[in-house]
Amino acid sequence: FKRLIFISTILTKIFNHLRSLKGDSNKKNLIIFIVNNLNKIYFIINSPLLCANIFANMNLLNLHFNKYPKSQQIEYRYILGRYYMIKNQLYKAYHHLNWSYMNSHKVYNPQNTIRILRYLIPISILIGKIPSLQILNISIEFQQNYIPLIKYLKQGNHLQFQKTLYDNQLYFKSKFILILLIQRSKVLIFRNLFYKIMTITQSTRFSYDELATSLLKSIGTQQQQSQI
Repeated sequence: FKRLIFISTILTKIFNHLRSLKGDSNKKNLIIFIVNNLNKIYFIINSPLLCANIFANMNLLNLHFNKYPKSQQIEYRYILGRYYMIKNQLYKAYHHLNWSYMNSHKVYNPQNTIRILRYLIPISILIGKIPSLQILNISIEFQQNYIPLIKYLKQGNHLQFQKTLYDNQLYFKSKFILILLIQRSKVLIFRNLFYKIMTITQSTRFSYDELATSLLKSIGTQQQQSQI
């Protein structure tokens, strides 16, 4: 990473120079391009939290984003969304990733759309916004990895949800979302389980035995868990 770190220092100096310029200098037209490339390097060298200072300084500039190329706006907010995902601020992550996706058709680039969806889909799931089949069918990787996951999430089946994560852990690890899915999914799974019980019993009052039986089926026995 030495070469990339060296490049990042140069880009940082350029960024600091551009943001110090007074008035509407034409040089400032480069600032989003420079920032996007600098932030991408931070992610590549596994130091995405370094983006915090860049984003903070960008907010102070009060730039008119609409005057910059749409492709640069999309890239900026895609990176910002991923940054918020790492910070566990999922609603902010969703806001920026969803904006990038909704505007991606304005810059035709199917691969870029898939890149955005790789993070928008899991974030959407974790805040309770289940992606449509139309979105999941955009790529076979989404079909294979998320359709079964969503199925077990809706069923309130914690055991099979975890098994699906385990069976596809290489994919989720490569996207840096495995731990996030493990940690943030339980509440959603059990919420769906209790809603399922409520629908079946037509009641909002459950006996301890009903809850215990349903939770045992969802979580599985120790033997079943050990087989994952």
